[in-house]
Amino acid sequence: MVKLEIAGVEDFPRIYKDMTQQFPESELKSREDFVSLLHNNCYKLILASDNEKNIGYIIVFQDKTSGYLWLDYIAVFGEYHSKGFGGQMLGELKNLFSDACGIFLEVEKPDENVPATLRRIKFYQKHGAELVNNNYLYPNAAGFLPMDLYYIPYSGKLPEKEDIFNVIQNVFDVLHQNLEHKDYVYDLIVNESGSTNARKF
Repeated sequence: MVKLEIAGVEDFPRIYKDMTQQFPESELKSREDFVSLLHNNCYKLILASDNEKNIGYIIVFQDKTSGYLWLDYIAVFGEYHSKGFGGQMLGELKNLFSDACGIFLEVEKPDENVPATLRRIKFYQKHGAELVNNNYLYPNAAGFLPMDLYYIPYSGKLPEKEDIFNVIQNVFDVLHQNLEHKDYVYDLIVNESGSTNARKF
């Protein structure tokens, strides 16, 4: 049975080493940015264990103004891949944040030439994820990365479009606060999605 435990900043260095191996550089923040964010009690590093062995980790942003979670990263350590731990970790996350409405997930665009992208989408869909925005852009140091935004409801229905934009805005203001072009990227998302509530860069 997988157990989740909220960890401290002191646990991050060994996690960051694994992140650099499992995630592309275009999807990672700098180590300094991570450490700074982890001092914000809304940004949480969570360690997953099974039989007292650390088998993976999750990093989430808890948007307390809206009641939603934002999954920033989730990974199972290499030696524990393909054992069903990822799904258990997602399930336990709902129990850990039982008062949350649901959780948003940034997912790579499907690419038939990259089977891993299709597997990830199938994995999230298997655990209740639904596509809520296919014009989502992940802001990074190089500009932005086109991705899809999915949502797993914990209670109630899917969020309204304006609720989704508000959460994205809150996430950008906290998680990407050091990127000068974050507002520009936000406007691109909103304009492409047909909303008039765009913020000017």
